[in-house]
Amino acid sequence: MSHLPIFIYFELAAFIVSLLTWRYLKGTAFRLFPFFLFFIVAVELIGNYMAWVLHQKNSWLFNISTTLEFVFYAYIFSLALRNPAFKKLALRFMAVYPILV
Repeated sequence: MSHLPIFIYFELAAFIVSLLTWRYLKGTAFRLFPFFLFFIVAVELIGNYMAWVLHQKNSWLFNISTTLEFVFYAYIFSLALRNPAFKKLALRFMAVYPILV
């Protein structure tokens, strides 16, 4: 039996499903989700490897990835929102949030 936490299997499943349905995502705001899910799975696997095998701190990795996740979510919102004021707000968030973090 593997030593990976169960949530990683769910993340892997989500990534695989996103690959299988990618052709239906083309032309939508969600077309980048397979890449995003790959990034999430990679960060989780690397973070677990750092903690359990290398016995190193991995908090810096998760802090960086969380920042990138929020910027990605704001980008998806900016694509999906129709109100120009909300689009502008999402784009401003994408510019300001990494600086504040």
